Amino acid sequence: MNEYEGRLISPRPKESAPSYTMVKNGLAYFNKDESCEDDRPGRPVTVVTEENVRKIEKLVLADRRIKLWQIAEELQISKNELEKLYTSI
Repeated sequence: MNEYEGRLISPRPKESAPSYTMVKNGLAYFNKDESCEDDRPGRPVTVVTEENVRKIEKLVLADRRIKLWQIAEELQISKNELEKLYTSI
Protein backbone atom coordinates (compact mmCIF):
# COMPACT_ATOMS: atom_id res chain seq x y z
CA MET A 1 0.00 0.00 0.00
CA ASN A 2 1.16 3.50 -0.84
CA GLU A 3 0.55 6.55 1.29
CA TYR A 4 -0.98 9.66 -0.28
CA GLU A 5 -1.70 12.69 1.91
CA GLY A 6 -1.81 10.52 5.00
CA ARG A 7 -4.23 7.98 3.50
CA LEU A 8 -3.43 4.48 2.43
CA ILE A 9 -4.05 3.73 -1.24
CA SER A 10 -4.75 0.23 -2.47
CA PRO A 11 -2.43 -0.84 -5.29
CA ARG A 12 -5.48 -2.40 -7.02
CA PRO A 13 -8.38 0.05 -6.70
CA LYS A 14 -10.55 -2.06 -9.03
CA GLU A 15 -11.32 -4.42 -6.16
CA SER A 16 -13.10 -1.78 -4.11
CA ALA A 17 -14.47 0.52 -6.81
CA PRO A 18 -17.79 0.02 -8.62
CA SER A 19 -17.65 -0.88 -12.28
CA TYR A 20 -17.96 1.74 -15.02
CA THR A 21 -21.38 0.37 -16.01
CA MET A 22 -22.67 0.58 -12.44
CA VAL A 23 -21.56 4.21 -12.13
CA LYS A 24 -23.03 5.08 -15.55
CA ASN A 25 -26.39 3.48 -14.71
CA GLY A 26 -26.44 5.12 -11.28
CA LEU A 27 -25.82 8.57 -12.75
CA ALA A 28 -28.49 8.03 -15.40
CA TYR A 29 -30.99 6.98 -12.71
CA PHE A 30 -30.34 9.95 -10.42
CA ASN A 31 -30.10 12.51 -13.22
CA LYS A 32 -33.57 11.74 -14.56
CA ASP A 33 -36.02 14.62 -14.31
CA GLU A 34 -38.55 12.42 -12.55
CA SER A 35 -38.40 11.89 -8.83
CA CYS A 36 -40.41 9.98 -6.27
CA GLU A 37 -41.74 13.25 -4.89
CA ASP A 38 -43.40 14.32 -8.15
CA ASP A 39 -47.17 14.05 -8.34
CA ARG A 40 -48.36 11.00 -10.18
CA PRO A 41 -50.78 11.32 -13.07
CA GLY A 42 -54.38 10.38 -12.53
CA ARG A 43 -57.09 11.18 -10.06
CA PRO A 44 -55.84 12.90 -6.88
CA VAL A 45 -56.19 11.03 -3.62
CA THR A 46 -58.70 12.74 -1.36
CA VAL A 47 -59.25 10.24 1.43
CA VAL A 48 -58.67 12.59 4.34
CA THR A 49 -61.83 14.65 4.27
CA GLU A 50 -63.97 15.97 7.09
CA GLU A 51 -66.83 13.81 5.82
CA ASN A 52 -64.76 10.61 6.01
CA VAL A 53 -63.52 11.50 9.50
CA ARG A 54 -67.11 12.00 10.67
CA LYS A 55 -68.20 8.70 9.08
CA ILE A 56 -65.35 6.81 10.77
CA GLU A 57 -66.18 8.38 14.12
CA LYS A 58 -69.86 7.46 13.70
CA LEU A 59 -69.04 3.85 12.75
CA VAL A 60 -66.59 3.38 15.64
CA LEU A 61 -68.95 4.89 18.19
CA ALA A 62 -71.76 2.64 16.94
CA ASP A 63 -69.63 -0.52 17.19
CA ARG A 64 -66.31 -0.29 19.03
CA ARG A 65 -65.34 -3.76 17.76
CA ILE A 66 -65.64 -2.84 14.10
CA LYS A 67 -62.72 -3.98 11.97
CA LEU A 68 -60.70 -1.71 9.70
CA TRP A 69 -61.64 -3.75 6.64
CA GLN A 70 -65.32 -3.20 7.47
CA ILE A 71 -64.83 0.56 7.71
CA ALA A 72 -62.82 0.55 4.46
CA GLU A 73 -65.59 -1.37 2.74
CA GLU A 74 -68.21 1.04 4.06
CA LEU A 75 -66.26 4.12 2.91
CA GLN A 76 -65.13 2.43 -0.34
CA ILE A 77 -61.44 3.20 0.23
CA SER A 78 -58.45 0.90 0.50
CA LYS A 79 -57.47 -0.52 3.88
CA ASN A 80 -53.99 1.04 3.59
CA GLU A 81 -55.44 4.51 3.04
CA LEU A 82 -57.83 3.97 5.93
CA GLU A 83 -54.93 3.02 8.22
CA LYS A 84 -53.13 6.25 7.28
CA LEU A 85 -56.30 8.26 7.85
CA TYR A 86 -57.12 6.47 11.12
CA THR A 87 -53.67 7.10 12.61
CA SER A 88 -53.79 10.78 11.60
CA ILE A 89 -57.06 11.38 13.50
